[in-house]
Amino acid sequence: MASVAVCLVGLTACKGNDDTATPNGPEFKLVTYSGHANYTLKGTAKLFDQQKDVVYTDSVSLIIPEKIGDCDVSVLRDSILSKALSMHGKPVRECIDAWLDSSAVRQSWLAERISDSIALADSDMQQGFDIVSGFIVNLTPDMLVYCVKFDSYAPGAAHGLSGTRHLNYTLEGKGSLLTLDKLFTPQGLKELPVRIAEQAEAMSDLIGATTVTALPEDGDFYISSEGEIVFSYQPYEIASYAQGIIDIPFYPYELLEYMTPYAVELFNLQDLDQK
Repeated sequence: MASVAVCLVGLTACKGNDDTATPNGPEFKLVTYSGHANYTLKGTAKLFDQQKDVVYTDSVSLIIPEKIGDCDVSVLRDSILSKALSMHGKPVRECIDAWLDSSAVRQSWLAERISDSIALADSDMQQGFDIVSGFIVNLTPDMLVYCVKFDSYAPGAAHGLSGTRHLNYTLEGKGSLLTLDKLFTPQGLKELPVRIAEQAEAMSDLIGATTVTALPEDGDFYISSEGEIVFSYQPYEIASYAQGIIDIPFYPYELLEYMTPYAVELFNLQDLDQK
């Protein structure tokens, strides 16, 4: 089952009509794409000592920015699809349908698609799922921060798994993605893990014991609503599963010595820069 919802917004509010005037900033057009499919996992009734085969659900819901003022949003859209579904270069709807049709669960369990009307909530069986969602977490006149969230549970597992990936998109000019190598020099990137480990140690009363030896996987970070640079580590990456996702924040000036000239200007640190 698939659905699409469209919302036209300014920088401060969602508009529920066709009025596209946005006196507080550039016009935004956000489109929500969603889809889901249920599968039976044949042969699992005996495996899990159930009366019926287990049901597995795949679900996707992505808020896609399709217009941000004069920005070229194609790179942002493809980056969201790559993070969320590991594919890009096609219309969003096609990518979601392809992800559902090529479900790893369907391939490995030779699952059979069943009716969307199944009452999962009324079932007493263990259920499995893969849920992917994407949404904007921070929006200012200069920056859009996007989060892709993953939640999954394999039937019979001790617990599920969750994770996030972030995209930071500046609204300057035609728009561009921010990456760690755009913000930090090559030498800075080598030295940052030690600095992050020191910060994590200082936060140990809050986040628990950690072992930071590298930057986050995929260079994952985001700019918070307070303007902090936040390095985001996934469960098991630097600590136990129970500690969940661990975010290590810094005010930009704390990382000045590692920054590129571009980052110094982006965060308005020119007066502090002694390079």
